[in-house]
Amino acid sequence: MKPDIPAVLEDVARKLRETILPDLKGFQANMVGMTAAMLDMTAEAWNGAADRLVQENAALATLLAQGSALTGDPAFRDAAKEEAEDLKISTLERINDQRRRALIALQAQIETDQSAQALNSAIWDELRASTERRRVTLANF
Repeated sequence: MKPDIPAVLEDVARKLRETILPDLKGFQANMVGMTAAMLDMTAEAWNGAADRLVQENAALATLLAQGSALTGDPAFRDAAKEEAEDLKISTLERINDQRRRALIALQAQIETDQSAQALNSAIWDELRASTERRRVTLANF
C-alpha cells in the first residue's frame, strides 16, 4: 500500500464533517469543524510543499548569487551554491531556512545602498511571491 497523505487527510476531514460533526453542538462542533478544515489545509500544503520549496530555493539562490556579485561577500555565494542531497521536505526546508537567513543578512547590508535598489526590489518581489506560494486556498476563517 502506498499511503497518499493528502487523500488520507481529506478522508479523515470528510469523516469528521459527515459522521461526527452532525451529532455535536456548540464548542465541540466548532472544534471538530475547525479540525476538519485544518486537515484539508494540511493536505493542500503537503501536496505542494516540495514544489514550493524547490521554486523558493531556486529563487533565493539566484538572489544570493546576485548579492554576492554585488557585495563581494562569499557567504552569499556559498549559501546560494548549497544543493539538496535529496528531495525530503525536511532537507528542502533546511536549505530554505539557511537561504532565508542569508537573504536577511544580504538585505540588511544593501537596503540603504542606492546601487543595490534593483536587487532590493527583486528581494521584495520574491518575498511577495513566496507568500503567494504559501497561501492555502481553504484559509477563509
